[in-house]
Amino acid sequence: MIRLAVRLAFAGGREQLVRLVATAAGVGLGVHLLLVAAVTFPAFQAHEARAGWTDTAARNVRPAQDENATDPLWWRMRDDGFDGRDLLRVDVAPLGAHSPVPPGLDKLPGPGELAVSPALERLLAKVPATQLADRFPGRVVATVGQAALLGPDSLVVFVGSHPTSSPGNPVSSRSAASKARRAPRHLPGSAGS
Repeated sequence: MIRLAVRLAFAGGREQLVRLVATAAGVGLGVHLLLVAAVTFPAFQAHEARAGWTDTAARNVRPAQDENATDPLWWRMRDDGFDGRDLLRVDVAPLGAHSPVPPGLDKLPGPGELAVSPALERLLAKVPATQLADRFPGRVVATVGQAALLGPDSLVVFVGSHPTSSPGNPVSSRSAASKARRAPRHLPGSAGS
């Protein structure tokens, strides 16, 4: 059978051989593109899912935790930067013992405590405190895991605070790991918090 296929492939002369090579190249390119698409889209999805916790708001479309069994968590995200790099600061204040814990943390930092990404931890060790560490009130007690980071160079800090001293306009949430739609933000002590 193979001899017949080889004979038919080469029997048509040069023109038949060119068609065979072009067809084989087209099939190879198509298979290559299909394999790239099959690998690339799940990789993008996994990458974006890591950042999904940053979109958590007061009303989640698909909560990651049972919202009836969790206490609210107040948090406030702020974009910052250092040396041309983006830095994400998240001030957190649990409103009970069962507040949700964002991905990458085993537990929430308490008042005066920090949880930092490995890249930020390295920067804090080598940069003078007046340039970086003084921005964050507290001491480092935990390292943020890969589940919360977009990559190994991500600069992320969770700053623990007390609910009565949460600055600005925090979001009250009962889930910290789902894609969420935007909801009105509530000030501490206002109706709906």
